[in-house]
Amino acid sequence: MIRDKETDELALLIGKSLLHTIDPEFDDKVMQRVVLASVKKTVIKQNLRLSWIFLIFSAVIFPLGYMLVSRNIQLDFITKAGFDTDSIIKILYPAGIIIFAVILLLQIDNLLRLSYKQKLV
Repeated sequence: MIRDKETDELALLIGKSLLHTIDPEFDDKVMQRVVLASVKKTVIKQNLRLSWIFLIFSAVIFPLGYMLVSRNIQLDFITKAGFDTDSIIKILYPAGIIIFAVILLLQIDNLLRLSYKQKLV
């Protein structure tokens, strides 16, 4: 008697836990999500690779351009104000390099984190 009651309760619980009906398009929806996730992962990898290329390119080109521009810059308004252009350049040149270095290091840090995250996924 007790066994029959327990068996009936167990059968009732199992019956409640089963899926009632599956959507006829369930397989199609799941496959679309799998394909979309695969495409998204491929696009992220391509964009990440392109980001590394542009970061390396800018790390080489920007300092060269900065050196060329800073050496040929005309600071007429500073000389008219009574300041020495050599002292201003001695301040601006290292400041520009420090700003560029900080931005470059932040970008490298962000790309390293994103690259590491993508390898885990």
